[in-house]
This record gives sequence, C-alpha cells and structure tokens, in this order.
Amino acid sequence: MEKTTTSSTQSRNWRTIGEGHYAFMQDDATLATMEIARASIARKAAVTIGHENYTIEKVGFWKNGIEISDGSGKVIATCATEKWYANALTLDYKGHTYKLLVRNNPLAEWAIQENGNDLLAYALTTHDGKAAIRLTAAPTHQDLLLDCLLWYLFVPIATENMDDGFLLLVV
Repeated sequence: MEKTTTSSTQSRNWRTIGEGHYAFMQDDATLATMEIARASIARKAAVTIGHENYTIEKVGFWKNGIEISDGSGKVIATCATEKWYANALTLDYKGHTYKLLVRNNPLAEWAIQENGNDLLAYALTTHDGKAAIRLTAAPTHQDLLLDCLLWYLFVPIATENMDDGFLLLVV
C-alpha cells in the first residue's frame, strides 16, 4: 500500500511498512508510526510520534467510541457518537471540542472540524481513473495525533477500495 505524493507544497503521506504497520512521512523524514492490531475487536493501535507513545482504541459496548491514551495510560482524548445513528462524533482533546465527521464528498471521507470549518480531512477520490486518497489540512493544523486518528479511521476504507499501490493527493 505504498503511497506517493503527486502535488503538494507539503509532501506528507502515509506508507505501509508492514502488515498493519504504517509510517506518516514528510519527504524522507518519519513524523509518526502506527501499528493497528487487526485481530482485536477494539482495533487497538500503537502510535509513536517522536519519543511519545499513544494508544488509539475503540471503546464502549458497541465499540463506537474512541479513546486515545498517552504512554502512561492516561486518556487524553475521547470520541463519542452524538446519536447512535449519527454520522458524527464529538472529539474532546486538549480542552477543545471538535466534530469528527464521516461523509460522502462525493466518496467516503473522514474530517475533523473546529467551529464548523474543516481542520483536517482524509477522502477517497479518483485521479486519472484510479482510486486515490486526498488529504487536506488547514494552514493552522499542526497536531500529528489528529492525522493518526484520521488514518486509524480511514485505513479500512483505503484498504477496501484500493489495490496495493494507490495514490495520495495532498491539497
């Protein structure tokens, strides 16, 4: 699932480095890594950003909530559905409340909004007749953990809809 950047002023992309193991890269530098345990119903992911370790996992009876914990096990972010049938979650992180949305735009897309504006979005799209991923970020976006959260949510969509070599478009 190697991804390449075709157009960008900031060439960030996710690369597969093993089964369920991904690296978030900028040029040749690794910004973060993530390993997702697929055998677990909680779909637990181990994230490393620099020297910091985090865990992302689905929680709750229906596994429709998400918690992010730091290396000491302290919960630092929570995502909860607004309604059981909704396409939105509320993300509480660093004293801010964000909206985490799944939408069709026109294909599957996960986005994080702050005050009604997209902060970060990962979307399935097409490019030259092939499936591609479009990553868009607001100029103010700097938090790599939010990229990891969206990739955690988006990677099943990418895996299901694309072959091993797909294109990553960064806008």
